[in-house]
Amino acid sequence: MTQRDVITFCVEAGRLEFYAAVLARSLRRFGGSLNQPRCIAVAPRKEHWPSERVIDFLESLDIEVLREDLNREFSIYPLLNKPLALCATEPEEGISFWLDTDIIILDDPNQQMMSDTDVMASPVFNKNIGSSGAGDSNEPYWQALYEICGVSTERWVQSLLD
Repeated sequence: MTQRDVITFCVEAGRLEFYAAVLARSLRRFGGSLNQPRCIAVAPRKEHWPSERVIDFLESLDIEVLREDLNREFSIYPLLNKPLALCATEPEEGISFWLDTDIIILDDPNQQMMSDTDVMASPVFNKNIGSSGAGDSNEPYWQALYEICGVSTERWVQSLLD
């Protein structure tokens, strides 16, 4: 990663404040090559902005905090926070790197692994709002969304816990 790249994660009041602080501390202490890029913690919903104490802590670790009411129209849908935060922090040059707030960094990531791929992800532990197919309580939502978007290929979630 370079100085042009941006690491983004969300921070909101409550439990995510604690998670964001732990992520930030582990990133700065053990992140190695992840220390080079700019880091931005985005607070995308005004009614959930983090405490000044957490903001001060993040800023003491040289992590910018962007408090901008990005998710106004659909604030009851927190999963929209991620794409809105990424759009708000996308660099003109370089790459965007997203970290979920419940991540802890324990060692410098392998640079070779990062340079050989465009996307890195971990397996899903639970399906959350995903669907496991016909009969799933979330399936009507996904069927309606597929219709709105003109999607003809259906996808289902099989998580590690399944």
